[in-house]
Amino acid sequence: MLIFCIPLRSKEVSKDWNKVSLLFNRTLESVYNQTNPNFKIFVACHQIPNLNKTYDDRVQFIIMNIKIPITYLDMMWDKDTKIYACQKAARNYLIEQKLEGCYFMNVDSDDLISNKIADFVANKAKKLVYTSRFGYIYFEGNTYLKKARRLERTCGSCFVIYLDINQLPYNDEGYLLNNVDKCPFTPHHSDIYHKLVKIKKWSHGYIPFATTIYIVNDVNVSNFANHQVGRNRRLEYKLELRRNISHYEKEFNIKQNLNP
Repeated sequence: MLIFCIPLRSKEVSKDWNKVSLLFNRTLESVYNQTNPNFKIFVACHQIPNLNKTYDDRVQFIIMNIKIPITYLDMMWDKDTKIYACQKAARNYLIEQKLEGCYFMNVDSDDLISNKIADFVANKAKKLVYTSRFGYIYFEGNTYLKKARRLERTCGSCFVIYLDINQLPYNDEGYLLNNVDKCPFTPHHSDIYHKLVKIKKWSHGYIPFATTIYIVNDVNVSNFANHQVGRNRRLEYKLELRRNISHYEKEFNIKQNLNP
């Protein structure tokens, strides 16, 4: 079983809500496009955007009643809180389904993921932590992708982690405030491998195919960050190899433009 957690920013902090909604719709379709049906998607948001298609009960929205973020740090906290809410909802779902645990994958609301991940989890996953072997970077509007290794340094949609019910949150957001480092997904994505694999000694493996397309556009939350983000991106681009976007339209459900 694979559960996807998608935190979606609020309309109030979006300079172009229509574009944010279009990007999110493309992301949701990408996640829902899995070849193996054994998955669940939780989306935590302040408001549900208009959806381009109808989904079954594998997609569940969680409406958040929390303050609207203002600064970049507020936005990161908003994101962590929404991921936390997805995990709380997942805990209740696992109890209902009489499951002891499952794999989780966080997906940023504008990234795209491979349709083979749920099948990999169902048939081959044995480790507690999986990192994407490599992925792609897509500058919105181009006709090609750029291949990037160590994409997890820049993109948060690159980890699959097994959690059992006892590791999932069950109380309010106050717990997150006091125990942020105890929640496996709340460290910055560049620290997840170090904290879980190097320090906690969780078993680790690599997903042997490209899992993620990191989308670069003018509505990324990371555009509010400091120069360190740009430095990390340049490190990835040194390894770039162009790939025609048309080769990945089915696997990632990618569309070249954002026209409705």
